[in-house]
Amino acid sequence: YIDTQDLSKYSIKAQDGELGHINDFYFDEGFFYLRYLVVDTKSFLLRNLVLVSPISFHKIDSFNRTVELFITKKELEDSPPINTAETVSRQYEKAYNDYFSWPYYWGGAASAWVIGPYSAPWGYYDQVRKKLEKSKLLKDAKENGLRSAKELESYSIKGEDDEFGHIQGFILNPKTLSIDFIIVDTINYFPSKNVLLRPEWIEDISWKSKTVKFPFLK
Repeated sequence: YIDTQDLSKYSIKAQDGELGHINDFYFDEGFFYLRYLVVDTKSFLLRNLVLVSPISFHKIDSFNRTVELFITKKELEDSPPINTAETVSRQYEKAYNDYFSWPYYWGGAASAWVIGPYSAPWGYYDQVRKKLEKSKLLKDAKENGLRSAKELESYSIKGEDDEFGHIQGFILNPKTLSIDFIIVDTINYFPSKNVLLRPEWIEDISWKSKTVKFPFLK
């Protein structure tokens, strides 16, 4: 497992050399899978920030804190520019994946998870099927549910009656790229400690009030 609070210490290496460091990452709120890394390229590219898809991952080296890619710096520099002040749109995602000639991850069976070293996470397609039974969101693919990890880390955790703490970070499974746990700091409500909660226990995420609700917490 990787504590995402340590991701800023990971360096990104393209085929032809150092690319930069991880600044943020986007995950989808429906399945809590990593969809993109936001990489601060500093002096390595003319652009300050680029988006990196897991499809381009060659290897995640937790010991040396590096993520190796099988694409070049030039390919990323010429990819569609990202505006981190705005939510990544489905239109941008299509343009980005079309640029690299990659399939869309929201395409059900023709998922991007089958590309590169990462096969579909265990139970992924079953979750997609169940999601499609309840909603047309993924099928129609008009909108996405991408969320910034940095944004969510400022959210409060609400229980059944009141606030329980705030999100401090996430635990990422490097083999499946799924967020398996949410790290919650309860320092303002209980003796200082961190607790782990599972994403599937979430009842609601309110982007307006900046809260995440877990109904069983008291």
